[in-house]
Amino acid sequence: MSGSWQRGAWAASVTGVGAILAAMLPGAMAPAAAVAPNLLTANQASIETDLAGIEHGYYAETLTRTTALAADGKASVSLVATKASGMALRTTPRAAVAGQAYSASAVVRTASGSLPVIAQLRFWSSSGTALSALNGTTVTAVSTGWTRASRVAAVAPAGTAKVSLHVVVLSTAVGAKAYADELGLWASSTLPAWTLPGATATPTSTSTSPAPAPSTSTPVPLSSAVNRLTPNQASVETSTSGLEPSYGALSLARSTAAARHGAASLRITANGSGSLAVRTLRGWTTITPGSGVSASVAVLPGSGTSGKRVLVQVRFWSASGGQVGATVNGSWTTLSSGSWARVSAAGMTAPSGAATVSVLLVTESSATGDVYYADEWGVYASSALPVWTLPTTQPGPVVVYLGDSMVAGGMATSTLKRWSSLVAAHEGWLENNMSRGGTGYVKTSNASGCGLAYCPSIPEMAAEAVAARPEVVVVSAGRNDQAIMGSNPASVHTAIDAAFATLRAGLPGARIIALGPMYDDASPGAALLQIDTWVKEAAAAHGATYVSGVPTWLVGHPEWIASDGVHQNDAGHAEDARRLIAAIG
Repeated sequence: MSGSWQRGAWAASVTGVGAILAAMLPGAMAPAAAVAPNLLTANQASIETDLAGIEHGYYAETLTRTTALAADGKASVSLVATKASGMALRTTPRAAVAGQAYSASAVVRTASGSLPVIAQLRFWSSSGTALSALNGTTVTAVSTGWTRASRVAAVAPAGTAKVSLHVVVLSTAVGAKAYADELGLWASSTLPAWTLPGATATPTSTSTSPAPAPSTSTPVPLSSAVNRLTPNQASVETSTSGLEPSYGALSLARSTAAARHGAASLRITANGSGSLAVRTLRGWTTITPGSGVSASVAVLPGSGTSGKRVLVQVRFWSASGGQVGATVNGSWTTLSSGSWARVSAAGMTAPSGAATVSVLLVTESSATGDVYYADEWGVYASSALPVWTLPTTQPGPVVVYLGDSMVAGGMATSTLKRWSSLVAAHEGWLENNMSRGGTGYVKTSNASGCGLAYCPSIPEMAAEAVAARPEVVVVSAGRNDQAIMGSNPASVHTAIDAAFATLRAGLPGARIIALGPMYDDASPGAALLQIDTWVKEAAAAHGATYVSGVPTWLVGHPEWIASDGVHQNDAGHAEDARRLIAAIG
């Protein structure tokens, strides 16, 4: 790469992710580390006898031991939702030690359809008070196989006496059913392969853990700490790029209706009731372990939100994308009509293993239609909170990825191990992955495919990409259009051309990279190859760079495919990343 595409200093800031890619190359193996034992009882881990040691997580579920499905042995625990807010189980807390890193996992399967699932670690005081709850990456559980949900390297906070694993199933409807099995809890900063307590486990990976990204940041005086966000994250002048929903039903938009700085702010609209949270993307803002940290956001109440409370929350992430250390909350602030309020958190220290940091704006409660405006976002490598300033530099060009679940990350064990993130790290790009499962050039999706009520087609996503104003766009889709190819191939052809036409018209100076549809280890059929040909034609017509051979990259290599038989596993994502990096030069 050269010119405006040079990696420069930003490439150094993502060394941790680059190490993941390097560690997955053939022959990049390190000596196996000692393996921590599963701290659960045998019955908690495999539910072979009864529900002893398994408790309600929310009391919004019915829990039973069942022999209908099992990942290990002959039984699992069945969860049936009694409320639409979700359902959960937890293991009866086990003894724990403050300062020790813990990991946990479980496998989950649905009775039908798909449901988002997280593994959560909770730490408790000796009196039973909850000290912190730390979530793993959200995964999608399906009815066709078991999906592992995990939480890696959560450090027990001061005062910890016990720890428990929670398996949380989100966005359920009353009567929704899921199964959990192979529960594991380890006093380990890495996640071992699951085994029944008393058996000998092996590491899930023999690669060494990537080192945190280097940084020159140190705590600085009150008036001079540098805002570490990008200019657009800090002031939302161009787009919502670099900001995303964290949890709750909400939508985000850039708005000129109100602004604390410049001409625009982030408009947050509640699409349901309950707590909401918005965060800065977790892979964008580097931090050094041991550095002081503070953060702030300015908030203005809109429709329905005067008198409601908000706070700033800070979370730290490892180089592989898992949360490290405790979630830190600022104080609740009550919003007043017509007044901007600055909410903040300060006095923090980045924990061991932290590579990046996110600031979250959290609402205590919201009703459908509630509106908040947020502006002047700031994150600082300083334990004292500086006066807010607009950042003057950006660490790298923004890349938007458009596609289906093969691009969104599918079965990767971490979002930072998916091919899109590996390529972005290698190229020094700030990744904004807009891909959504179940979508295509014509095909749209819903909760069963993408987790939302509606997820748009690629031409519709192209309009969203234009609004994000990226310097680079990478597009790969079409697998989910195969059925449409049998009934209306012309609609797919037209939609492919329309997507690239929208991108080029809206982003005349951007680098657009066109990939054919990604596929698994089987040979793609004629319909998929035809889509690939049409992508090549559209790329040529609209000034995009076409990458050839994408549908066949994984053919003949089942070892690169996840247990669902469809998506790439971590090794498959690494292979896709290697191929694309080589193709784009």
